[in-house]
Amino acid sequence: MLIEWIAGVQLLLYAIAWTVAARMVKEERVALGHWAAYAWLQGAGVFVTAPALAAGQMPPVAGLLASLLGFAAAVRGVDVFLGHGRARHDRWGAAVVLATVLALAVAALVVDDPVARRRWVGLPYGLGGATLLLSYALLCWPRLREGYGRVTVAVLVAPMALTGLFGVVSVLARGHLDGQDIARLQQASREPNIVVSLVMSGLFNFAYIFLLVGRLVGRLRDSARTDHLTGALNRRAIDATLHQAWHRQRRHGGGLAIALLDIDHFKRINDTWGHAAGDRALAWVAQVLGEGTRAYDTVGRWGGEEFVLVMADIGPEDVLRRCERLRRALATGSRDGCGVPITVSIGLAVCQPTDASVAALLERADRAMYAAKAAGRDRVVLSATTAEAALGVAEPGTGVGAREGA
Repeated sequence: MLIEWIAGVQLLLYAIAWTVAARMVKEERVALGHWAAYAWLQGAGVFVTAPALAAGQMPPVAGLLASLLGFAAAVRGVDVFLGHGRARHDRWGAAVVLATVLALAVAALVVDDPVARRRWVGLPYGLGGATLLLSYALLCWPRLREGYGRVTVAVLVAPMALTGLFGVVSVLARGHLDGQDIARLQQASREPNIVVSLVMSGLFNFAYIFLLVGRLVGRLRDSARTDHLTGALNRRAIDATLHQAWHRQRRHGGGLAIALLDIDHFKRINDTWGHAAGDRALAWVAQVLGEGTRAYDTVGRWGGEEFVLVMADIGPEDVLRRCERLRRALATGSRDGCGVPITVSIGLAVCQPTDASVAALLERADRAMYAAKAAGRDRVVLSATTAEAALGVAEPGTGVGAREGA
């Protein structure tokens, strides 16, 4: 019976580790709590069934139920983890667990013959556990594919799928054997089954560790690139994005435009309504910019009350029209968004063959932004170049353009 105790101790160690992790990682506490419950229940199931298995008797129904509920907690934990705190397949999982529990109860109460009971109690347990694991492996596959490669997903899903297939094989074997043969099979396969359990529980837990570490690393990466107040890219990240867009445009063409936005009278917002209002204003501007740009445009906080938009595959007319829509969206919606009036001055620059570097493009956008400030604020100014000379300022409510310096 030593090997059963080893398996039980292993699961209890996993349970302690996941319980501690659930207390430490608050953002993933629900999923980690499920994985802790899985290990506690599986460990309890091993300790309850170990004496009976060692004596060649049928495992107690309580031990089988603990094992089944442990599997249910494991797969629901994956479901919650992938759903960022919300399980999507509760109805299906609950139906499988309920049907299995009812079948186990009926078999345990109705079948009196100990030899026949081995078959009729073991069948629903094996079938229910296999259905639960295999179905969740299939259900979780698409969402895992969104964040991981095919090979990685196969490795992550393998513990559920293999354990489920092992349950299917057990069910098929029971269907072709009588009670005495099942008893002999159980006794002969007791140690191999425990070894398989040790390996599978290790695979389960290492897969969960991989998921958790991957998400935490992703959050660290995002926090290193994201401005904590606005959710836009921070200065370092947007600067790297800008240089990538610059080199891509130089190699493949397609157009590149930069818009620098400065919130008008931002100091007055802080002085009049307080710094909390200023923070709400910054967050509101970032939200409007994010919602009003294309999926392949990039929004970043350049510093203080300045934001930058990096727009690829776009020409002067389109970029002027898009930025004017953003300016109007901010001017007309800011009172509802953060409680104070907000306007912005926007300077635009479209990449030209004469631009020697990304710094030159930024300098033109910066000059255009200051020209918008000097012209009265709450407007969009397109930097004056030979190619852009026919376009210019879009003044509030007029749609009339004039170029920088005109």
